[in-house]
Amino acid sequence: MRKARKGRGVLPNGRSEREERFFMLTYSMGHSPAWRSLSGAAIKVLIELRCHYNGRNNGQLFLSYGDASKRLYLSRSTVKRAFDELQAKGFLHKTRQGARHCRLASTWAVTDCPLKQGESPTRDWRHWQPVKNKTSVPWRDHKPSDGAIVVPMERDCAA
Repeated sequence: MRKARKGRGVLPNGRSEREERFFMLTYSMGHSPAWRSLSGAAIKVLIELRCHYNGRNNGQLFLSYGDASKRLYLSRSTVKRAFDELQAKGFLHKTRQGARHCRLASTWAVTDCPLKQGESPTRDWRHWQPVKNKTSVPWRDHKPSDGAIVVPMERDCAA
């Protein structure tokens, strides 16, 4: 009599019996400035889009603004801002523009997975750097170039 095997069963084609899928968040992505600066809505949209990826369909991932807003409980304008943010920071790029009058969603490619078999992923998010903001109050950082001390002028108070 054969002893029952413990653990995960494997089918003849090499796949596991359980079709549980997952995607990784690598340390390099999680510690990148691009990932850390993403908004919560952008992370939700990226995770939802990655749930459509099956290992062979990168570049053909589709998620309309309407579907994303229903599934993620976000407004359409928030979803649009999230897609724009993900594109600007290098997590996604659009492979085909959708057409609203035809009810055709845009298709997307994630940059942490290869676009075609045998290629390496582009990982464009590694190249994104935050913009250095200048202070909004310019006179606080102003220092005279010749080392002179600037004394503010008093107003003439006519009584």
